[in-house]
Amino acid sequence: SLALHSRHPRATDDGSDVTDEQECLRHLIRGQQQQIHRRQRFHGRNTSCIVYIMSDRTATVAELSTWLKREYECHAQSASWKAGSSNTTAATSTSSRNDEHGPFAGGGFWKDLEWCAQARTGLVADLGRSSSTLLQELMEYDTYVEQHSYYLKDQGLGRHTTTLPVCHLPKRLP
Repeated sequence: SLALHSRHPRATDDGSDVTDEQECLRHLIRGQQQQIHRRQRFHGRNTSCIVYIMSDRTATVAELSTWLKREYECHAQSASWKAGSSNTTAATSTSSRNDEHGPFAGGGFWKDLEWCAQARTGLVADLGRSSSTLLQELMEYDTYVEQHSYYLKDQGLGRHTTTLPVCHLPKRLP
């Protein structure tokens, strides 16, 4: 599973241009296709990838969800878009905070962060942003704890760690 954090610091940027995000996802998904095919053979069924999307623009989530399904049969998920989320009504707010930070500002950010930190195999983000770095740190920590516990307790193999593949999005200036 991959995580993607796409931030748009300009209020005039609606998030519909996802070219950079698509390029990074292409790179990470291609690098993991062997693992996906191996899982499919093992399970005897299509086990497509999951991409957790964290964005401050609804258009980014919509565009990437459609593209991921069409191009890779990947399932895109976003906490802010889950059914019944209180954040779905935040888009109607006219506050200046929502102009810059989008409809999921505030509590929506924390829901997205928690949701996206479930990803384990790669990250697409601008690591010049503290929110992206926080997501990376959570993913790496959780992955380490899972691997450490699994290998030590269940397999007796000692410590096993991997480096989280990251594709860096270009910095977007306000």
